[in-house]
Amino acid sequence: AAVINVTYVDAKGPGFVTVFPSGTSRPNASNLNKVGSGPVPNLVTVRIGVFGAVSVYNSGAPSELIGDLAGYYTLAPTGGATGATGPTG
Repeated sequence: AAVINVTYVDAKGPGFVTVFPSGTSRPNASNLNKVGSGPVPNLVTVRIGVFGAVSVYNSGAPSELIGDLAGYYTLAPTGGATGATGPTG
């Protein structure tokens, strides 16, 4: 999964933004509601889809979208290890 800070700027009117796994049907939900011209951010965690990508849907009025990758999750190793690793894990 990817953790992305999604921000809309210069929205021309109301609407919403949905971020979802590429190659899947768009869910009937929003990650970011557009009210005012912005900028307005929201942190989104989304499963990675086809070809390691995510899709972004902009409903309503046009706006500029910015996506900053904040981090990601990976699958646990298959050697039986689970949980956090490192000095506090």
